[in-house]
Amino acid sequence: RRHIIKDSTCSRCLAGEETVNHLLFECTFARLVWALSGVPAPPQGQMAESIYTNLHRVLTIPGRHPHQAEMDRLIPWL
Repeated sequence: RRHIIKDSTCSRCLAGEETVNHLLFECTFARLVWALSGVPAPPQGQMAESIYTNLHRVLTIPGRHPHQAEMDRLIPWL
């Protein structure tokens, strides 16, 4: 056996389980990127625990953001 230890802790922030939702929305580093992006924060100030809820929120932001064309180009990457 190879004795590989599976650690699910985020290797960037060491504070949460490394899930897709954590990496894109909850990780300290991801939250910094979102804060700098100009995308409005959620009403409660924190992203949801569901990646589907978070993606829906980001992709259906009311009104046109000044950088909407740039954001539209990013959608295929999400």
